[in-house]
Amino acid sequence: MSSGETAYANILLVESDPVVSNPLREWFDTRGYRCLCVQTAEEALKQLGCIGIDLVVTSMYLRDADAISFCRRVRKSYETRILVLSERQDVGEEIGCLDTGADDYLAGDRVFRVLHARVRALLRRSDQAQSSRRVRKVGDLLIHSDTFQVFQNGTPLSFTPTEFKILRLLATRPSDVFSREQILSKVWKTEYCGDERVVDTHVRNLRRKLRKCDSVVRISCLRGVGYHISTSLKRSQKESVDLSE
Repeated sequence: MSSGETAYANILLVESDPVVSNPLREWFDTRGYRCLCVQTAEEALKQLGCIGIDLVVTSMYLRDADAISFCRRVRKSYETRILVLSERQDVGEEIGCLDTGADDYLAGDRVFRVLHARVRALLRRSDQAQSSRRVRKVGDLLIHSDTFQVFQNGTPLSFTPTEFKILRLLATRPSDVFSREQILSKVWKTEYCGDERVVDTHVRNLRRKLRKCDSVVRISCLRGVGYHISTSLKRSQKESVDLSE
């Protein structure tokens, strides 16, 4: 991501001490980033489930967790880039953070020029990772992210933009379960405050279209948790009933 695009990056700053967070947030804001600041790991996880975040910047120690446990929890559900800030250089801490999901670790005095360079690098890596996955194959479907097109063995299929985004999201991690909150966050890209059952409506329509074209791709619901995508060479009678729900 170039410096000219920074205005479109949403940064979640996780810092329990306002003396530290206030100047950091102001610094991010003056450089065109949208910076949301929370004080605990629990608050951060809630925000990740509500809005689209491009980068998480977290202190090593928070009121309710350390960065190692926080990174581990984030990685269970999200691929968002994580930068850990620590007041001191500690090899054990650094290894622990990187092993549990952090993308970078910056210790010692927070020289803003260095911090800015690390942030830009992580956002570039995020963009590059997304670009490399612009065309994704799942079962008998080929999903083109740039053109919002889906092909089944060469035949184009028709989906609404929202249906396409849900299909594309589920296809990023086949078999992983996405909660309704995660789908709202990634597809709607806003703090959606309405009924989460809007997700169910779009998934139901998507399921019917996949069934109509006899695709081996199916979307299953784990009751009380969310949805996941998988493939099957032959749909069972049970699945056919489930798809009509």
